[in-house]
Amino acid sequence: MPRNVIIISMIILLIVLFYVIFNYGSPTGLQRHIIRQPAYDLWLLIGLGLGVFVLNLLLIRDNERRRRE
Repeated sequence: MPRNVIIISMIILLIVLFYVIFNYGSPTGLQRHIIRQPAYDLWLLIGLGLGVFVLNLLLIRDNERRRRE
């Protein structure tokens, strides 16, 4: 995957993650259009966090490959 795609995806996921963190449990948050019950906000946070983690690992792998070349 190209480096720019990984970085842009990470930025988008981080923005969404911070929004969900600060609106956790709020009945008026934008995530209510996707997830109706606030009880599932924790699973959304975990999923977004894992997505950022995986993208970070991909960036680290890409940096290691570039360093070896």
